[in-house]
Amino acid sequence: MTRFWNVLFGIVFILFGIYMWNNPTETFITYSFYLGILYVIWTIITIFYILKRKIRPVPYGNIIVSIIISIAILALPMFSVAIVLWTFIIIFLISAIYYLRNVIKNGLKSHLLQFILACIAVIYGVIMLFNPIVAGNTIAKILSFFVIMNGISYILSSIIDVEIE
Repeated sequence: MTRFWNVLFGIVFILFGIYMWNNPTETFITYSFYLGILYVIWTIITIFYILKRKIRPVPYGNIIVSIIISIAILALPMFSVAIVLWTFIIIFLISAIYYLRNVIKNGLKSHLLQFILACIAVIYGVIMLFNPIVAGNTIAKILSFFVIMNGISYILSSIIDVEIE
């Protein structure tokens, strides 16, 4: 019976991943909402942990900031999307420039393919910098890819009978 549920979950994940791939804007806003809900839950868990462990002094400042951030994420989804988007763009661009610098430093003759890929990454990072919609689509595609891979792993785990002892 477990195999049936694994296959069913795998199919649902794959279908959801395909939906996410084809609807990147909805995917990105949904993940922003999901992030806000997780932040609220994490703040509540932290408050209960502090009260249960009787931690003194109570970090009221951290609790208030966490509540403000969670409310801001839920109330202003486009703001949180923008924060995630710009963080992704900046990290991507810094990583691409760092990788390009390392390839140039190690010599271009033996690493020509890596040099070409690094140049493409830098160009793509600059494009994302001036066109954030491209970055949003990229993040949505990455998320959908991992959801599809999760679905495939569910199906493969039901086909390949692995026993954990």
